[in-house]
Amino acid sequence: METLLLLAVLLGVMYLLLVRPRQKQMARHRELLAGLGPGDRVVTIGGVHGVIAAIEDDVVVVAVAPGVEIAFSREAISRSVGDEPGADGAEEAPEGESAGDETAGGGGSGGPTGDDT
Repeated sequence: METLLLLAVLLGVMYLLLVRPRQKQMARHRELLAGLGPGDRVVTIGGVHGVIAAIEDDVVVVAVAPGVEIAFSREAISRSVGDEPGADGAEEAPEGESAGDETAGGGGSGGPTGDDT
């Protein structure tokens, strides 16, 4: 009898810690997918950022660059980034400074400067 009670308590705790949070997460994701529309900024499960250009049944067309649109399954949309800080691109590097700018300080071939002959 005590074993049965212990088993029931254990199953109840497992439900509260594992099953219920996952159900809530799935419900939030379904609400997100139902509320999507053209113009919404989204991130796919693969990490592709873009703006929804069109939605047709289970296909979401996402514009990722000017003139470049990719069709995704609706379930491939991971999250919406319209409300998040920095979603408007304000965290971009200042003009003239880029990660691959090789003209800033150094120049040259990047190899040794001495003559090895």
